[in-house]
Amino acid sequence: MDGAPGPSASALRPTAPSFEPDELPLNDIEIDLDDLNIDDILSAMGGDSHGLHRLQISEKPPNKTVVLNSTADGHAYTLVSTKDHLANVIDILARLPTNPPSIAIDIEGINLSRYGTISIITIHAAPRGVTFLIDVFTLGELAFTTPGVQHKQTTLKVIFENPVVPIILFDVRNDNDALVNIFGIHLKNVIDVQLMELACRDLNRTHVASLVKSIENAQILTPPQMKKWHDGKRIGKRLFASDQGGHANVFNERPLRPEIAEYCVQDVVLLGKLWLRYNSTLNSPGRNHWRVKIRIETINRLSLANDPGYDGLSSGRQKTKAPPGWPQLGSFSPTDIPPSPNG
Repeated sequence: MDGAPGPSASALRPTAPSFEPDELPLNDIEIDLDDLNIDDILSAMGGDSHGLHRLQISEKPPNKTVVLNSTADGHAYTLVSTKDHLANVIDILARLPTNPPSIAIDIEGINLSRYGTISIITIHAAPRGVTFLIDVFTLGELAFTTPGVQHKQTTLKVIFENPVVPIILFDVRNDNDALVNIFGIHLKNVIDVQLMELACRDLNRTHVASLVKSIENAQILTPPQMKKWHDGKRIGKRLFASDQGGHANVFNERPLRPEIAEYCVQDVVLLGKLWLRYNSTLNSPGRNHWRVKIRIETINRLSLANDPGYDGLSSGRQKTKAPPGWPQLGSFSPTDIPPSPNG
């Protein structure tokens, strides 16, 4: 997959608004979705990244529109609930570069595993600055089998199963278990940043970290950003966590609540930043051996989907344990350290 430059701000042409009587005003911008780039869109809007924005897609057939929303932190997203919308998204994903990784995903559902259901697959396209919420609850199998408009041989299944397309996730186990056993989707080139985080530690490598701890420890957010992120997590969890009076079916409610959309978006947009931080650490001298161990353990995690005895819903504390042998390994390997110029 190769990159495509975004349009200049001058190429974005405002269109005349046309609203239903009870419809909220939307900022209308005419744009070719194939060249979607959030920086240019926001520039054309005068930097306003909040609220609802309707994008007019200038491609055949005409008069297609998508609604682009933004989170409290200004992260642009759109809910993809129709085949036509998904076909255009596939064309965008198919053109993304693979180095560095462009795609990060997270999955929400009810009892997410082989025993549950998938509601939403959240896909962040880093080079475009946009997050797509693929509405699996509405689309079902079509979420994975709908081809692009221009890339007629490419579907979400093809992208996920392409061995040259890296996909960033945090703890692939239950997400993959659901994909394999519910829809027959087999992820091929997974970058599990939970394992990267564990490999980057110098000490205390007995248990893997949660996503919350990983983000806090990586210091990729400013204090105000961290507060907003925690607030979004708390609000979202209150809606779906049974112990807080919520219910998991909230992920299947349509229209999707903005609080749930924000909950889906706010994690996945940070996975690429975590990858950058951990990848830089693993590039330091003496740590190359960890990349091999991460790859082996990622394959082990993917294989759990084919293990009849695996139950991601009841593993509990067992899932937090480090891979066998990792706690005893040193952070550095003498064989990875370049020889001194003096011999």
